[in-house]
Amino acid sequence: MKSKEKTRQQLIKEIDSLQKQLEKLGKPGAILENKEKELKEFNRTLKNRVDSRTSAERIVHRQLQSEIEQRKQSERAIQDALEYANGIINTVREPLIVLDADLKVISASRSFYQIFKVKPENTEKQHIYDLGNRQWDIPKLRELLEHILPRATSFDNFEVVHDFPDIGKRIMLLNAREIYQKVNRTKFILLAIEDITKHKELEEKLKTLLKE
Repeated sequence: MKSKEKTRQQLIKEIDSLQKQLEKLGKPGAILENKEKELKEFNRTLKNRVDSRTSAERIVHRQLQSEIEQRKQSERAIQDALEYANGIINTVREPLIVLDADLKVISASRSFYQIFKVKPENTEKQHIYDLGNRQWDIPKLRELLEHILPRATSFDNFEVVHDFPDIGKRIMLLNAREIYQKVNRTKFILLAIEDITKHKELEEKLKTLLKE
């Protein structure tokens, strides 16, 4: 009996010891539950990061779309303004040229093409000094466009005398204005040319007659 009782007490102790060890390790269900919680928390964090990144990408995308649309609107406004300006320019009798900041021809009036006998396809997008085999590479014009205009933003009634290959000697009064568009920070130059050759010739004839 005693040996059996002893064995029973030892079993009880061993069972108590095993239960304590299991308690230290934790219940299997509790461990799985904790792991599931950790996994859910990880998934939630990952989803938040992805959503945050996607949201940021959407914001950047919207900003880019807005900038592109603004540029398109600016380009349309510039094109409309140029077409409107060309309509006005073509109604003026005096030759007019519209230049960009690099002194390249954007457009010119009909009277310019008629008087100086040049064609639009050989004029537009060309540097003004290169027009008509460089017949507009005039020292006085260079001085006006490159030195006087940048300082004063305009000049009036500058007399220029030049012998053109196709039309001969011409006496001209040049007037220029800088036009600045704030929308796209673009500068244009409007150059007006008044041919006073005949007027000067009449003056000279009148002087000669008076002397006689």
